[in-house]
Amino acid sequence: MASRMRRTVYVGNLPDDIRSQDIEHLFSGFGRIESIDIKRGPNNINFAFLEFEDSLDAEEAVNRRDGFDFEGEQLRVELKDGSGKGKKGKGKGQ
Repeated sequence: MASRMRRTVYVGNLPDDIRSQDIEHLFSGFGRIESIDIKRGPNNINFAFLEFEDSLDAEEAVNRRDGFDFEGEQLRVELKDGSGKGKKGKGKGQ
């Protein structure tokens, strides 16, 4: 199970109109994505979980996309276990 968590990436601070295709376009260059699960929370707080086929691809996605500006939002990208590059992005409602 630990290896599965290391392949799961949390993506926060997503814009209101985010679609699976947008996320796939942003992250597919890092490796094969097995699934994308978009969550729409209260107060327009949107986030997603991406499951990569390989843990190294997931780590590369975190390293390259954490803090990335996407449609005026600074993405927060971390491995599901909470590890990331250490940057703390300011998201909606924070």
